[in-house]
Amino acid sequence: MKIAIPSYQRFNKPLKTIQNLPAKWHSETTVFVREQEYEAYRKVVPETIAIKKLFLATNMHTTRNEILKHYGADVLMLDDDLDFKELFYTKYLKADHESVGRMFEEIKKLLNAGFVHVSVACPIVGIPSKGSTIFNARYYAVLAYRVDVLKKLEIRFRTTCMSDFDVALQLTKRGYPSAILTHWLIDTKANTEGGCSDYRTSKLALKSALTLQKAHKPFVKVVPKGDWEGMENRFDVRIQWKKAFKSAKLKSIPIGYNL
Repeated sequence: MKIAIPSYQRFNKPLKTIQNLPAKWHSETTVFVREQEYEAYRKVVPETIAIKKLFLATNMHTTRNEILKHYGADVLMLDDDLDFKELFYTKYLKADHESVGRMFEEIKKLLNAGFVHVSVACPIVGIPSKGSTIFNARYYAVLAYRVDVLKKLEIRFRTTCMSDFDVALQLTKRGYPSAILTHWLIDTKANTEGGCSDYRTSKLALKSALTLQKAHKPFVKVVPKGDWEGMENRFDVRIQWKKAFKSAKLKSIPIGYNL
């Protein structure tokens, strides 16, 4: 499994995800940046981690599509501003490098078992699940894929915002369940400066949400969410993940898993 980290306009800020990478995973990791920012990132990204230039990227979905062209097998795409927490008894505590390494190995095991898309839970999804692996639920920021299957099915990122939800729904509706680790949680602050926040507006987010609703009717509903970290009148989507999976005529459930 390779790791890909897209980053944009954050070379002058702490790159939390890179700071949290165990040293043994550096050689498996590539940071993807726009051509004009390459030199700035090369000065701050450790020499042990590769950097590649993006030539077609204009937003997150075009970035992710261009990244996929570099891989033919398993890839783990990580947002660049992630901390992680691990469940210790009844509490989630900050994950150290050893813990993050074990998390990557668990993601790898699920891909090897036959899951096509795998992630790590956000707090609202993960905390109620008490450390178990769950299936067909909301995920983002940590996107592990079997790229060979995505390419065979001609699945790509299509919406300017929420493109991770779009790919997850394309796979889920075709009978490929998601697997989401809740023994770890992602820990990130929403809409921080740089990255998607550079172009994401309430109007653009609403347009993407409506596109998602139309493409995946009746499983997606656009809902108002109020103000959100510098974005007024934000809209989100409510997705019926389990019903989307149930609608698939053929289901590709890995052996040994009861969904």
